[in-house]
Amino acid sequence: MSSSAVSLAARDSYSDQCSLAQPCQGDMTYYEAGLGTCGTTNNGNVDHVVALSHLLMGTLSNSNPYCGRTITIKCLATGKTTTATVLDKCMGCSMFSIDLSNAAFEELDDLAVGRTSASWWFN
Repeated sequence: MSSSAVSLAARDSYSDQCSLAQPCQGDMTYYEAGLGTCGTTNNGNVDHVVALSHLLMGTLSNSNPYCGRTITIKCLATGKTTTATVLDKCMGCSMFSIDLSNAAFEELDDLAVGRTSASWWFN
């Protein structure tokens, strides 16, 4: 089995884990969204975009199986939820931490917070 097949199998198991029944949990930060790893340009002040960890997404970019999927994010500090589309990869995020566009983060908490905890799952 090739290393890319192993990576895809491992990612599939995380997709099962990061579900409504078994959400993933990690830090939530924000960034200035623009041209993302998935090959689309976004306006982060308007679009709800999320960058998943490079550890989760692996080496694939435009053809990444996570590109275009939506996730629901719940801020643990405020209890608010929103949805965002996976269109980028976060190189500085740990496995289940996520980086949100400004617009998505502001739905959940004030930008001044900078970093907070969230649970999230694939829709």
